[in-house]
Amino acid sequence: MTGARMPALVLDEADFCLCRDWLRAAAGVELPPSRKPFVAGRLARRVAELGLAGFGPYLHRLREDPAEHARALDLLLSHETRFFRDPGPLLWLRDRLRARVVRAAPARVWSAGCSTGQEAYSIAMVLDDALGPAGWEVLGSDLSLRVLQRAREAAYDLPACSELPPAWFQRYARIGHGEQAGRFRMVPTLVSRVRFEPLNLIGPWPALGRFDAIFLCNVLCHLTADVRRSLVPRLLGCLGPGGALVLGAAETLPEPLPPLMRAVPSVYVLRPGG
Repeated sequence: MTGARMPALVLDEADFCLCRDWLRAAAGVELPPSRKPFVAGRLARRVAELGLAGFGPYLHRLREDPAEHARALDLLLSHETRFFRDPGPLLWLRDRLRARVVRAAPARVWSAGCSTGQEAYSIAMVLDDALGPAGWEVLGSDLSLRVLQRAREAAYDLPACSELPPAWFQRYARIGHGEQAGRFRMVPTLVSRVRFEPLNLIGPWPALGRFDAIFLCNVLCHLTADVRRSLVPRLLGCLGPGGALVLGAAETLPEPLPPLMRAVPSVYVLRPGG
């Protein structure tokens, strides 16, 4: 005789509202009511693993336990990313940097919300192609320690290269063998110039310096309106003269518009004196 099946966990409206408020405070992320099934699906297995009676006790635990707090953020935040997800801004950046004959310092680009690193390495390939191996550096940041570790490993399944230009794949990637069959790894000369650090966009930031471009692709759309309005000026403060802020293809800047002008779709350049 088999044991009785455990009843399915139900996320009631009160617990969903508590989870929504917690995520707003922890990461500035907005959870619309339509995301309730997503939240329940993501957290149910973890609730069962911990042997808790329901979502209420789990929400209490993640407020008291920093490790569980980080685990829940990792489960609920979006980590979707691809190589050359939106080629237009990348190619614009390459051409812009090529046009600069003299540079006083290496080009610096920040991939904010970098997830598992495909965007940061796409930027790195563009910079290497435009400037050679010594004239640039890339910072990738994310709230999730798990995805940052995967980004540092710089190893991906072969289907992930489908949007990577074939010539660049040959130049910047190496196909794995043996235990790594079916995977590829970015070349060490590229990896060595990309740094990944944990950073919560709504929290305090370390001294980051100035950047030629900041990629904030498909991040603003997940944040609350108040966080969007406060975040953009902070990012602009990290741009050097003429620096660019790059958003996702379907994203727009919050009103009132900051001192930026659109260069090409998704790319906004800091105006002189901005």
